[in-house]
Amino acid sequence: MDPAGRLWEDRSIYQKRVARQAAAEHALVRSLDERRPLEGGEAEFLELRRFLGSLNEDTRVTVLADPYARFWLHVGFALCGAVLRQEPIPALATTLADELESEDARAILAAHLHQWKRLALGAALLADATVTFPTPLEVTLPIAIPGAAASLVGDEPVRILGARAGMVLTEGSSEARVESCPIARAAGLALPLQPHGYAIPGLGWMPPAGRTTLAFQASQVPLVEGGLELVARTSPRVFEHVRSLIHWVAVNPTEANEDLNFVSYSELPGGFAFRGIPHAHVAAEMTIHETHHNRLFCLEEIEPILASDDLGAADDAAYYSPWREELRPLRGLFHAVYVYIPQTRFWVNVLRKREGDDVTLEYAKDVLVRYPLMLEIGIQQLERFARFTPSGEVYFRQLVADVAALQHDVRALGVPHDRPALRIGGRTGEVHPSLLVEGSANPTSRDVVREHIRLYDTHHQIPAA
Repeated sequence: MDPAGRLWEDRSIYQKRVARQAAAEHALVRSLDERRPLEGGEAEFLELRRFLGSLNEDTRVTVLADPYARFWLHVGFALCGAVLRQEPIPALATTLADELESEDARAILAAHLHQWKRLALGAALLADATVTFPTPLEVTLPIAIPGAAASLVGDEPVRILGARAGMVLTEGSSEARVESCPIARAAGLALPLQPHGYAIPGLGWMPPAGRTTLAFQASQVPLVEGGLELVARTSPRVFEHVRSLIHWVAVNPTEANEDLNFVSYSELPGGFAFRGIPHAHVAAEMTIHETHHNRLFCLEEIEPILASDDLGAADDAAYYSPWREELRPLRGLFHAVYVYIPQTRFWVNVLRKREGDDVTLEYAKDVLVRYPLMLEIGIQQLERFARFTPSGEVYFRQLVADVAALQHDVRALGVPHDRPALRIGGRTGEVHPSLLVEGSANPTSRDVVREHIRLYDTHHQIPAA
């Protein structure tokens, strides 16, 4: 396939991920069954895995497609390999090790296998089947029930004993109950709002959404639906990626102004959280942004893009990014360029199709001055500093061409070279003049970009914009 098709259209990469995940899970189960690294401590997991295998295919596919299944498998596969090879705790499991306060890879693997019960629970509820756990699963509520678009909620820790007749069997709290997630519906898509998907051992962090209730998420359904409908109208091909790739979303409260307000996590693919700024165009833009992060994670699994700095570790963060206040690794810059191209296309389509009121269309013009300039800076940074694999070089050249095409489209729409800068209020969703820039009481869109460079290009990597 041509690089443009591979980067933006190809949905076969999703099936390849599923096939790779199935092969990895099969290898993990076989290793545990045949080599018994825990000397019998694997038996409960293997029994519950056989339970899942006894259910119908739709149930198995739904549960194993849940973002938690992906996370669990990655960590479990790495831990099992480390135990079998008598290696140190793998990087993927260091957060779990810290949470368990253990440096014993065998003990950490045993604890992680115990968490498979979350998946068995989801499968039992979906199939209306009975499952009994030989030993209870102790959890602090609320938790997501994988694949079931539901959470087990309550105010106290509980011990989960299994499931029967569509009910979760617990002890330790009479208040534990299953609640369905609110659902955002648009263009034939039904997307759960699931804040509790981040409440899992070993993830290590939680965006603000993870501390909210399902009732709060229900209040955000109109915003999410408005964003999805805009994506479907302005960017129908992107909407099909949302349909194929995203299993749940969560909305962060507007008052929670934290670093994790916009989150996609490579080890938890298929879910994302974004700040609930009450403006449908922002919700649409963030849906496009996070969906493409998830898409690029998928592509990166199949073929590496950067020849160096492939993990994008914080220790490698040495490069100015026009999208962040802190220096970024090259992988972060590549991701930013990749996701901002379809975001910019979205605003081009908004202006071209006049999808919004006059104030929103004026904001679109501001965006279409700033975003192409920021993309140009991102391309310059990658051109100067990144080393690509052969495939990565082809993809990068396609991104260069895509940015040039966007600049042409923006000029064709009559967007001026510069204009008064605007912003959307985080809590109100209203469009306002931009905040003051030093030396300018009425900053322009390009002034805003220049000010960001002045403040955050600490290594002086960018010439004057």
